Amino acid sequence: MTDDASRASERFRGLQRWTGGKDQSGPQPPQSSWFAPEDDGDATPDAPDARPGGPHSGTNPGVGGGPVTGGQAAVGSKPGGPKAGGTERRSAEQRYADAIAAMNQIVTTLDFSNLGWVTEVFRTTAGVLREDDPARAGVLNNLGSAAQLTHVRSRELADLEDAIGYYRAATTSAHSGDRDRILYYCNLALALTDLAGKTGQAQLAADSAQVARDAVEKTPKRDQRRPMVLLRLANALKLHAQLADSAESDEESIAVFREAARISPASDPTTSELLINLGAALMRRYQRNGEPDDLDEAIRHLSAGSGALPDGDGRRGGLCRYAEALRLRFQRNGDLTDLNSALNELIGVLGALESGNLQLGLAVWQLSAATAEHVDATGESGQLRRVLRPIAPAVRALSTDDTYRALALGGYAILLRRHFQHGGEAKALDTAVTAGEASVEAAAPSQRARMITALNTSLLVRYEHGENRDDLDRAGELAREAAKSSESETQHIAWVQLGAVLAHRFQHAGRAQDVETAIELFDQALIAMPDTTPGRAAVSIQLGRALQSLHQRTGRRRYYRWARKVLTEAATQSNAPAEQRLRAAALAGRISAQEQRWSEALESFTTAVELLPLMTRGKRVVASPSAQQRWASIVADAAASAIEAGEPDKAVELIEHGRSAILADFLPSGGELGSLHRDHPDLADEIVRLRRLLDRPAEDPDLGDADDRSRLADAWTALIDEVREIQPGHLRMQQFSALSGVGGDGSVAIVNLSRYRSDVLVIFGGRVLTVPIPHSTPEKASEQVLSLLTAAQHDDHAAMAEVLDWTWVRLVRPVLDRMGYLNTPPAGARWPRVWWSGFGAAAYLPLHAATAHAGASALDRVVSSYTPTLGCLLRARTRPVPDGEALVAAGSAVQVSRELPPQNQVLAQYWPSAGIVSTESASATDVLRMLPNYPWVHVCEPSSQFPAQPAAGMLLDREGQRPLGLVELGQVALDKAEFCYLGQVATAADHPTSAALSLCSALAFAGFTHVVGTLWEVETNSAVEAHADFYGEVFGSNGYGTDGAAYALHNAVRELRNAHPDKHAIWSAHTHVGP
Repeated sequence: MTDDASRASERFRGLQRWTGGKDQSGPQPPQSSWFAPEDDGDATPDAPDARPGGPHSGTNPGVGGGPVTGGQAAVGSKPGGPKAGGTERRSAEQRYADAIAAMNQIVTTLDFSNLGWVTEVFRTTAGVLREDDPARAGVLNNLGSAAQLTHVRSRELADLEDAIGYYRAATTSAHSGDRDRILYYCNLALALTDLAGKTGQAQLAADSAQVARDAVEKTPKRDQRRPMVLLRLANALKLHAQLADSAESDEESIAVFREAARISPASDPTTSELLINLGAALMRRYQRNGEPDDLDEAIRHLSAGSGALPDGDGRRGGLCRYAEALRLRFQRNGDLTDLNSALNELIGVLGALESGNLQLGLAVWQLSAATAEHVDATGESGQLRRVLRPIAPAVRALSTDDTYRALALGGYAILLRRHFQHGGEAKALDTAVTAGEASVEAAAPSQRARMITALNTSLLVRYEHGENRDDLDRAGELAREAAKSSESETQHIAWVQLGAVLAHRFQHAGRAQDVETAIELFDQALIAMPDTTPGRAAVSIQLGRALQSLHQRTGRRRYYRWARKVLTEAATQSNAPAEQRLRAAALAGRISAQEQRWSEALESFTTAVELLPLMTRGKRVVASPSAQQRWASIVADAAASAIEAGEPDKAVELIEHGRSAILADFLPSGGELGSLHRDHPDLADEIVRLRRLLDRPAEDPDLGDADDRSRLADAWTALIDEVREIQPGHLRMQQFSALSGVGGDGSVAIVNLSRYRSDVLVIFGGRVLTVPIPHSTPEKASEQVLSLLTAAQHDDHAAMAEVLDWTWVRLVRPVLDRMGYLNTPPAGARWPRVWWSGFGAAAYLPLHAATAHAGASALDRVVSSYTPTLGCLLRARTRPVPDGEALVAAGSAVQVSRELPPQNQVLAQYWPSAGIVSTESASATDVLRMLPNYPWVHVCEPSSQFPAQPAAGMLLDREGQRPLGLVELGQVALDKAEFCYLGQVATAADHPTSAALSLCSALAFAGFTHVVGTLWEVETNSAVEAHADFYGEVFGSNGYGTDGAAYALHNAVRELRNAHPDKHAIWSAHTHVGP
């Protein structure tokens, strides 16, 4: 049996037919006086011993029995029916047999045209039999079946109650020797279960279970009908467990299902249905107790039961339950294999269901929930796009009678919202709202409030996108209705939504009453929510914003303190999604910074930066540029707050921790998780799985799942403790004492551009010097970068000279002056070293070549290099130079065969034994596989970098072929990567994000010790000139080796400048990243 006992094909599987044959298996009851032979004559020799209503032991109704003899007066007549034959007694028996056959046909076809006549025949027959007639029980049983069929037609509960009365009369009138008495009990139990399911009355389910227990007691152990009897009991218990929330009934149902499955023949289709029911019961017990063994066993049974059934509703229903169980297991362990399997099964079910099938709603709902889960857990939208294609027509094909219609429409709206959030068009929101309206219309009274809050989510998202006041007004109206719900969780959501509506109105109209009421509603919701509710963080953020608005309007300190309190609590809620915790901490930091309460701002921003590594642990896609921009701004603001609070050492720690986390988003092999994965992959995988589960959105309760994130948060704490036994600094901010020696005999200059203040933090001699650069705001620096890159593309050397002068005056000269680097070192003296470290606009400003109009230049005072993070420089300093061969990505073999390009000629001179790959001989994937085996790499092919999208950078930008991007490179361990030279780097002329990073710096974070390249594409001849000079000093017969790379490039650039002083673009672009 399937879980849905209300379907007609299942409801009547237990209705038994009259066979017209004698029961030969046990003691016989007395003969019916009505069907008995005449006292003075013998029965016809070939006539069976008729027992009207005697049920057959099979599970499916069959056709009527053979001819019978004997009888009394005719009972009833069927218009157009079979003519009576023989005696009046035979005519009555034949009419009864015809009625049985007609009823079986009704069950098969659900054609009810003869049902009235069938019922009348059964009723008349029952009326003429004596109370003690042994045939009476069978007739009453069939009369109950007719009444139950009448209920299917009419949907009137009174007809179902009539059926129960007839079945009950059959059980009480049956003689103790009537072997078919067991089946009368089964029919009674089935009808009681049906009525209990329709009315929600737990007592009826309990009555059904007791009737079924009586049937079990009366059924011999070896009786072939025992599995069916056990199934009736198990289904009744299952329903009682649901209606009465009875763990005892659930436990008993599992035991009964187990016994029924054990004794049922493997070839019997009922066995498969038993396994499905057993799996569903175990899944419910798992949802109650959280025992993973129950869930694993449920999945095994659901898979086996569904797999053994032929295609049909039984199989499809079982597969829906199987997919649900897989999704539950994903929610426990985060293994995407389960979720992908669930999606595949549900897509298959959806494709097999015809329009109007009553299982469509369940399939659409389950598929919507699983797809939303996948998108939220991975950040990928591929499965979402795959599902939207088949699910849209399925939604249109939903029957108005489908009990899952409202949930299915609501689930479809969820997917459309996700589609919009992942780059879909705005019309997706319009369709989401339309689907939400339809779900509210289709909802049962008990569902309506929940469907309203789901619709409101779509309306509010659409308002925030398009600011249509009608959406806001409609959302407010609906939220007020939903707030009257008796379901506490739905009521809390409605309060929050109504508060959001009022907060938006305040932003639009500025009425203080709106924001005050919004605050009351948000606070009311928080008070009502349990402390462990993951969604508290999202509500706290809305309350914090409203309090911030009121504080700015009134200046009252009370609102500031209140906002900080709720936001701090949200930021430290361990079972809330990291994204919400980060937003809360950052908002608290900004509120404090606006009040210039720098110590409090530092406290909140520190929490935010500490959370950054969690943001990318569970995702399978790189964060969007806007997210990276937001994260980088948080890091910069945190450092600025630390400087304002008089803690420059703390500022360095925050920058190091935050920038490392942002880079590890798309270059994980260079971060601490990549390091852990190389040595302890199981622990790294478990970290990813747990974060995937913990960081799913918690503010979308219309998915309707129970949330066990408190358990997950405890598991996370235990896992991190285990990891720290191996990697003590995991997810911990490095102390400045461990970073202070990073510059060696030189200095490291960290550029930090924030909305609050801009500085260069110079690490020298084990301490931090703060050099304010007040005129280098993030906005002005971004404008300079855009001017620079545009000028480079057009060879506008005059415009470039302006940017170099601005960089010198506003940023570089204050640092060099503070360090005492005022003049060119004398001949033979050791030049001072400076490592520049910048994010955002500072990453694309040529700090190493900053030059004043008057001629003063960083090139004449220090030897400059770059480093993306301090940890990257520390790693490079301690890594030994590896043994190995060089690899050249030479470009097109066809082009090289015609004429060896100048860059390749230089390589032929200095790397004569290098391995060479061309665009024809090796794909980007092939090159990626080769890179870990070649410590020295030179790329002659085009490379690309994008200041507005740092993760989009490409090491190999091949026209017409798949490129080799940073994201792919970031998955590979480059533990032996010593040197990389980029010979042809193109740069998009874009505004840089706050997280912008050059391609060279990204490669260094990924694992290369030394990287040489350019900040923009340089004219070929000068590029080759610098290349030849550099290789001569590093790899020539008297070369320094890569340890002298910085000096070699510095000298080459100065030579270029001296030769072409007015062509700034050709000499100021060359950079070295590394020690």
